[in-house]
Amino acid sequence: MVKRILIFFVLIIFVLGACSQQSEEPSLAKTPDITLDEVETAITEQGLELEKANLPTGNVFIQELNGVVPKAYFVDGTTLSIYVFPTVDAREKGMDDFEEKTAAASLEQHKTFTVQNALVFYVEGSEENNKKLVKAMDALK
Repeated sequence: MVKRILIFFVLIIFVLGACSQQSEEPSLAKTPDITLDEVETAITEQGLELEKANLPTGNVFIQELNGVVPKAYFVDGTTLSIYVFPTVDAREKGMDDFEEKTAAASLEQHKTFTVQNALVFYVEGSEENNKKLVKAMDALK
């Protein structure tokens, strides 16, 4: 009888131990990557017109960052560049790359937006356009 009770407790401990073994990592909801089309749509939905830009290769806002070349546009004559990286980590490395390459440079006033895997630089234009661009980037979050 004692032997059966002991076996019963050992089985209970074994079953409970097996059930409680779950992933130690917290389950973070994976956010989907943002596409170039989604960024462009968010911007145009705010009433901003994207005009394709052919900027000189020396422009710091269109340089290759972490292996990604941006799409460059004008918004009312001011430069906007959109980088879409494969991952958030790649985007962070791209931003580090930008900071390294421009550390000694005197840059134009600009805004930097990071949303998931996207990095956007905007040479500051009108206050109204700045606000619209902020709304567009917030809509992607």
